Amino acid sequence: TFVRDFLESDAIDDELNALEGKEINNSLKNYQSKDVIFHLPYEYYFSDNPIAQKFKKAIKGKIEIKEFDRVWFNSGYYAIVSMDGDDTGKLFNILTDKDQKIRLSAAIAAYSEKSQELLKDETTRVKGQLIYSGGEDTLFIIHPKYVLETIKSFSDMFNKLLGKVIINNCNLSVSAGVYICPHKHPLKLALKGANEMLDKAKNAPGKNTVYLKLVKGVGDVNETYFKVKPENDSYCITHFTELLKAYKNQNIPRSFVYKLLTDYIVFSEILEDKEELYDYVKEVFSKTRTQNLEFHPTLKKLIEHSCFKEKNGKLNYKQLIQRLYLARFLTGGE
Repeated sequence: TFVRDFLESDAIDDELNALEGKEINNSLKNYQSKDVIFHLPYEYYFSDNPIAQKFKKAIKGKIEIKEFDRVWFNSGYYAIVSMDGDDTGKLFNILTDKDQKIRLSAAIAAYSEKSQELLKDETTRVKGQLIYSGGEDTLFIIHPKYVLETIKSFSDMFNKLLGKVIINNCNLSVSAGVYICPHKHPLKLALKGANEMLDKAKNAPGKNTVYLKLVKGVGDVNETYFKVKPENDSYCITHFTELLKAYKNQNIPRSFVYKLLTDYIVFSEILEDKEELYDYVKEVFSKTRTQNLEFHPTLKKLIEHSCFKEKNGKLNYKQLIQRLYLARFLTGGE
């Protein structure tokens, strides 16, 4: 039907809440018979299904809508992001001075207050909508292509604000769970999925991790992960961003990942180590390119951090495919 933010007019609130199922026609008749103009101070979105379009047409001229550029609807998909600070309780235990604990509480409150600002770009265009922010816990909806840069912004802000209080080499970090799905996907499942991804991130070694699940349809599910900020030699958002740039600049063939995916069952049995995987991937790359492309350096980094030997001796390189698939999607491969 539609998603709305805040409504100030009590006169229409009950009717808006009743726009489901059999009551839709009665609500439409009520609106068509009214002459009063209702003012909605916040924008709301109507999806493109027939009932929503019928309702939008019926109330035309009766409701004044303030327009915003809600860019997360400029895609067939949206992302729910659930974030949390890592081991914040332990930070309070580290501090022995009461004034420092008060300053830490103030820093966490400031981080929460700045959450909405991080969902806008330099032109104040709204990239996403904050659902809630309490302490270091944050939940928001956002256009998929802004997910990683926004998580990085939250991480940087967390480190900046809390770093002014925690100065004894404590490793400050946040973790995030992301669920990307079509607009028609049940919101309840999206919220549940984001929290499940956050749980996985919080249970990852060293935390400081983002887990992402992309659901495109029944049986078409992609799940991957990497570190939020650089940690030792681990694969992180910065590395993945380089992969996104390579896709955007057309340095990686669009069909490349599908060839790897199609042959995975066979080659996971044949390939024995990273060196053989590297040669195989390079060969696939050369056969799928449509122009004279050089094997991109970011692919070598990806291979190094996206495979491991299973107990049965098989070389598991699923994460290589999952990360390539997600990068392709985020750069226009819906």
